[in-house]
Amino acid sequence: MQRNGLSKLNAFAIPAMEAAYRHGGDEWLDALVLYLEGNMKTAMDYIDENLPNMRYMKPDASYLLWLDIRDYQFSQAELKRNLLKKGKVILELGHVYGHEGDGFIRMNLGCPAETVKEGLKRLHQAFTLSLLNKTYTIERTS
Repeated sequence: MQRNGLSKLNAFAIPAMEAAYRHGGDEWLDALVLYLEGNMKTAMDYIDENLPNMRYMKPDASYLLWLDIRDYQFSQAELKRNLLKKGKVILELGHVYGHEGDGFIRMNLGCPAETVKEGLKRLHQAFTLSLLNKTYTIERTS
């Protein structure tokens, strides 16, 4: 249990986990997988339609969607500020996984579908407002 990170669970978590594994059934898991696949499709469709310079890597076995944002050419500081201040959204910045993660962000889709949709709107807002501001600043200094 310690190797799998399960040693720090509270008194209620262990019996709940045992019950889920023993009595949860495949129906629940199948429904969850379908739900997460729906969230993934929603996110990919939204990005394709609204954020054409953003690419993504569809995961094989996860609800975490990695977004390639290198085309936007934001520094990590700009990215963090834009997501928080302009989009009011927090995503995992890729650089925390090493310098290879620069220019990537990770979006968690393991949540209610409405939360995914709201997060996508905020992501779009963060990038749209940031690009408008960046273009305006460049034009003013030229």
